[in-house]
Amino acid sequence: MNWNIRPLDRSAVPAIQQSIDQKTKPPGALGQMEALALNWL
Repeated sequence: MNWNIRPLDRSAVPAIQQSIDQKTKPPGALGQMEALALNWL
């Protein structure tokens, strides 16, 4: 088998981080949940 797995396109990370930061909560209040949201790309 020849597996050709392309690298992830992380170009959306800044927009996702901005969206997370604009939620009504203290910055970083979601802890690991914020990191998980960014890593689903």
